[in-house]
Amino acid sequence: MMLEEKVGQLFMFGFPGREVTPGLEESLARLRPAGLIYFDRNIADPAQTRNLSRDLVALARRLGLPPLLIAADQEGGTVLRLRQGATPIPSAMALGATGDLQLVEQAARITARELLAVGINMNLAPVLDVNNNPFNPVIGTRSFGSDPGDVATLGAAAVSGYQGAGVLATAKHFPGHGDTHVDSHLDLPTVLHDAPRLEEVDLVPFRAAVAAGVGAVMTAHVIYPHLQPGVPATVSPAIIRDLLREKLGFDGLVVTDCLEMGAIKNHLGTARAAVQAILAGADLALISHDRTEQETAFHAVLEAARSGVLPLSRVDEAVGRVLRAKGRLPGAWPSLTELGNASSLAWARHTFARTITLVRAGPGFPVQDQVLVITMEGGRRILAGDVQDSPMSRALSVHLKVCHVRLDQMAHWPRHLPVVVQSTNTRTDPELAAGILHISRRHPTAVVAVHSPYDLLAFPGVETYLCTYSSQPFALEAAAGVLAGRTDPGGMLPVSLPGVHPRKHRSQWR
Repeated sequence: MMLEEKVGQLFMFGFPGREVTPGLEESLARLRPAGLIYFDRNIADPAQTRNLSRDLVALARRLGLPPLLIAADQEGGTVLRLRQGATPIPSAMALGATGDLQLVEQAARITARELLAVGINMNLAPVLDVNNNPFNPVIGTRSFGSDPGDVATLGAAAVSGYQGAGVLATAKHFPGHGDTHVDSHLDLPTVLHDAPRLEEVDLVPFRAAVAAGVGAVMTAHVIYPHLQPGVPATVSPAIIRDLLREKLGFDGLVVTDCLEMGAIKNHLGTARAAVQAILAGADLALISHDRTEQETAFHAVLEAARSGVLPLSRVDEAVGRVLRAKGRLPGAWPSLTELGNASSLAWARHTFARTITLVRAGPGFPVQDQVLVITMEGGRRILAGDVQDSPMSRALSVHLKVCHVRLDQMAHWPRHLPVVVQSTNTRTDPELAAGILHISRRHPTAVVAVHSPYDLLAFPGVETYLCTYSSQPFALEAAAGVLAGRTDPGGMLPVSLPGVHPRKHRSQWR
């Protein structure tokens, strides 16, 4: 390769649109990146996505490029790029609630087969952050839980599932994003853990992933002062080279998180960070959105290599790892019939039922005959069940008579009538939390936390508390069955909540 071609292989780019345009073709011809990343903007349905991947592969072949890495964040739960027609996959925390390694591996295998069917050969998953901070604004249910050993064993099972089905797995966000108060998409977090704490908690899942043969590791845009003061992990030689490479023994592909995120762009600048990340030991710089940023970063790395700021030996080392990763990619793609078929949907329905966690059951549980349903969304006003088409109402109406009232009419309903409240991140909205407390003083109340289990911190006195870890239809369907007493809750709480011991709380209520 010429130097320009080598530098191109150090980048993964995002792009707008759902087809190959002349502008995209021209950009690939000039910058010659190692790979591309898909977001929602690139994906309409499985057939369109497969056609896009096919056209990109054909274009790369015409341009004489090595095989393309085509990546996506298909984590499960709320972070899914391929949705329409695909099998719904529970979030990592929901799977963590089952504690079942086989289910985790099956979820990863199903995900990988469906990704490959549309031409995506690299999944930016699993998330191996240990979420031990209830107020973490960006990880939450993307993590398997708060216990390092559980995250390690479940994460290794996910790696085995993805890669056993032919998709390159990516463990993220190294060395750990689980105990942050700041969203790195917006600004630069700092984690004050010292080396022993990192060893005991954050690094445990990554060691397990390396032992399981994970193909790629993604860095965190987080400062760890005890490892290298003032330097984010993404551009830290102490973290990438000394810790990940030498101490953990990882010799696979190191990919940065997107260099346009606020944590990096607002402090270092995307182009400067690309040079520093590769110099620190990263092999692949991810720039997901802005074509100007992509161009500027490419030329910054090229100039650094030409001037000797970035040694050619480091360029060659990184390119070698990129090419070895590409050498692991499968040749043929499965049929589109892999997506959302009867077998995988049956698996999904069974698995979601296994995830439902009943944290607390009051005297009004299970709900009998008639129920009021209220949906409470973080950042929005309180909505009553008079929106009769709400997913929670539909799910409960299979088992119970669902009453729809306006919130201002609640005082006119008998106090004995139970209320089901659907809650999403309510702990961040004091007004909504106060609304739940007011209702719970008048009525037997069951709160269904459809995203964060940590909502309980906002109203610790609520009588009945149920966690689904997502608002996916199968999750609400399973939760409704538990609330109505038709099915047992199968999940164990995978995080710490006041008064409830994590991972040892399996409820048998019937």
